[in-house]
Amino acid sequence: MAAQVQKYLKFNMKLISYNQLKAYLTMMIQTNLIVYIKEEKTFKITEYGMHALKLYGEMDKLLVSRPINTVK
Repeated sequence: MAAQVQKYLKFNMKLISYNQLKAYLTMMIQTNLIVYIKEEKTFKITEYGMHALKLYGEMDKLLVSRPINTVK
C-alpha cells in the first residue's frame, strides 16, 4: 500500500503548485496522517494515516462496485 501512496503522490505532485502541496502537507501533519522526519528530510505515514488510507480504499471499492439504480 505504501508503494501505491508513493505512486499516487508522484503523479499528483505534477498537477499542483508548490503552495498547494505545502498546504496539503501541513493539513496532513496537523491531522496526524503523516509526520516529517527532519533527520531524513522525509515524510512518513503514521499508523492513523495508514488506517485512514485503508478506510478510504474500502469506501472507494464500495462506491465503484455498487450498481447504479436508474429510474425509468
